[in-house]
Amino acid sequence: MKKNTLLLTLVLLLVALTQNSLAQSSSAYKKVYVIQVNDTHGRSTLHHFPRVYSRIMSLYRQLGRENCVVVHTGDLLSRGSGITAKTRGAANVAFWTGLTDDPAKNIDCKVWVPGNGDFYGKGDTPEEKPYKFFPSGKENAQFLIDAFTKKGGSVLLANLFDKKDPKKLAFKNAKSDVLLDIAGVKVGFVGLTYVHPNQTVAKEVNVSYDYDQVLRDTIDLIKEKAEIIIPVSHIGYVNPELKENTCQGEYQLASRNQGFPALLGAHDHKPREGTRIRRTTAANDHELPANLLYSTVTYGNTGFGLGDKESLDGSGNIPGQVIGLLTLYFDTRKNKVATTRYQFVSVPSYYGTSGRKVAASYVADQKACEVQLQKWIKANAKKDYLIKKWGPLTYNDLSNEWPKRIIPPAPVPTEAP
Repeated sequence: MKKNTLLLTLVLLLVALTQNSLAQSSSAYKKVYVIQVNDTHGRSTLHHFPRVYSRIMSLYRQLGRENCVVVHTGDLLSRGSGITAKTRGAANVAFWTGLTDDPAKNIDCKVWVPGNGDFYGKGDTPEEKPYKFFPSGKENAQFLIDAFTKKGGSVLLANLFDKKDPKKLAFKNAKSDVLLDIAGVKVGFVGLTYVHPNQTVAKEVNVSYDYDQVLRDTIDLIKEKAEIIIPVSHIGYVNPELKENTCQGEYQLASRNQGFPALLGAHDHKPREGTRIRRTTAANDHELPANLLYSTVTYGNTGFGLGDKESLDGSGNIPGQVIGLLTLYFDTRKNKVATTRYQFVSVPSYYGTSGRKVAASYVADQKACEVQLQKWIKANAKKDYLIKKWGPLTYNDLSNEWPKRIIPPAPVPTEAP
């Protein structure tokens, strides 16, 4: 009897110790979620805004808003709908940062690295495009940067410098990096972008294409304060326009540098769901430590919002749109990321119009977003920054593409007699 009692006691003790160990192991990890969108290209129609809004709101409810951050890795402006053209992109910034004064109802995007398409302005694009009515690329970009930062977000442009002072960043209110508290973990973001040499903004600012050096210098500035560092980039996985450059894309940037577990990219419109990249032995003039030769980084690129042939389903249909979700498992005992996971999260259809059933919560959020849009359009219908020749904002400006009344169709050529 005593032997059985002793055995039972030992079993119960072992169970208790196991449960305690599991509890400690579980509490030792914190999950940090980075919600990524990129290359949305001014897509601000009723088939875009409400759908994306409903998905991000559902992620906030599922994961906890305090554990998440939304990051836009560039090309928020170019192309798009009438409201994008009339507002010079202000409507797009308002959507991602917040259409209301209630933070709980806003997407509240905290980080934006502008892409080459966000610097379009007068003289940058063919005459049939509306940008010829915009201010210069630099002036309009400054307008959008000011609007984004006014709502509490951070615009990251570590490789664009002032023309007169090479040590000063080119844009007021822009930063090279930002430190955010997500799920109780200090996460640092570093922003890099690509600007085509022929763009007007390339003549107005100093663009550094030495991405390796800029990234290393910026990481050195924040590595003592940040527990995790995530580069966010609008360069492209492999950018053919950088073929003569020492760094020809995000693949090389990720493989040749250290100090971060993941890189979130954009620009090439080719969705990549958590590509694993092996680090190489050398990058330009520096060697990597031996213990990093076999480590990998996660690369993410959603290619979201295009509606073109590069969409996920290959048909150019809206169901191809996705949002990226990067999960970082942070080990609080070792004070580092234990592992990462990057996955695509689908965007629900508009009220189920694709024939697929949509959850009631998505429908409710889509309706709420439409109400927010209506109120925002009414409040901003006659703002000074609007392109006056196109008249005040209306709800009809949420059309699919640049309205014909703004951009007349090209005349049909006649055959020579």
